[in-house]
Amino acid sequence: MSTKFICLKNVMAILLSINILSCSSSNSSIEELPYLTVKSVSPQNLAAAGGEITIRVSSYPIATAQSDAGWITLKSNTSSDSLTSFTFTAKANKGNAREAGITITAGEKETIIIITQAANNEQESKPAIDENLPAVKVAKELGLGWNLGNQLDAHVNEIADETSWGNGKVTQETLLKVKQAGFTSVRIPVTWLGKVGEAPHYHIDTDWMNRVAEVVEYAEKAGLKAIINIHHDGHRHIHEDGFDEHRWLDIVGAAQNKDMNTAIKEQLKSMWTQIAQRFENKGEFLIFEGLNEIHDGRWGSGTNTTDGGKQYAILNEWQQVFVDAVRATGGNNATRYLGISGYCTSLILL
Repeated sequence: MSTKFICLKNVMAILLSINILSCSSSNSSIEELPYLTVKSVSPQNLAAAGGEITIRVSSYPIATAQSDAGWITLKSNTSSDSLTSFTFTAKANKGNAREAGITITAGEKETIIIITQAANNEQESKPAIDENLPAVKVAKELGLGWNLGNQLDAHVNEIADETSWGNGKVTQETLLKVKQAGFTSVRIPVTWLGKVGEAPHYHIDTDWMNRVAEVVEYAEKAGLKAIINIHHDGHRHIHEDGFDEHRWLDIVGAAQNKDMNTAIKEQLKSMWTQIAQRFENKGEFLIFEGLNEIHDGRWGSGTNTTDGGKQYAILNEWQQVFVDAVRATGGNNATRYLGISGYCTSLILL
């Protein structure tokens, strides 16, 4: 074999090796680019009854999904190679037609799928409000209202104090200006902390009762309708460190302890009897509100959701004590309009 032939053969082998190495190096450097393709959505238009929605996508990298509405939630997802299947659950619709967006994301790729749900055409018809009912009439007559907050409801170190939160004392001029501004009613929140004696009489401090009566007089002379109540005696707040700050109107304790509930009702009866007696000759311009936003410190989403309705039942007992105490004093209180608030002042949580 000639030297030239051997050299040529070696050169060809070297070139072939270089070509193989070059191809191998090129293939290993290619990265798959992100992509996202929606394969199917079933169903995309839901009936009012709700149900499950299945979304199938092909993507790189593996896709994720998230709903922007609380009535659609992700139930499960499964992936195989580039295919991912998402299953969402939609709640029944009790109202008008609605829609939600489900965002599918794969790396930098993103798409939003709009899901619609039909209206509930079988909604229970609400009874029409009887405009001739006395309570409906008086509610309308209250008109534009103003809340005299941070005054008689202010307190410091568990003692009610009108000026403790930085405001000066309420004057006749204060409520005259409220009337001149176009308001027709004023709510006068009253805290009674530190102004009530021991059991069994729970005597309300005379000076404090006189001051409340004086402010009510201001409202009457100004031509305003007025509402007074028991206010921060029912305050409750759960602090970030878990500390449960509450006053004597302890709805949680009363729901767990029969004796505590009995004691609270006795104090409520005594206090509202005294308040009602003081104002029994006042006309219809004055309304009593039994309690202010009673709750367990978590604004309607706490232990009240797991106690089988105990706190709601206890609050209804308290409100009945209030009504009975006022009515029993007679005079104008026999027919006086009374304000009854639900748990956390909700019209639903009763």
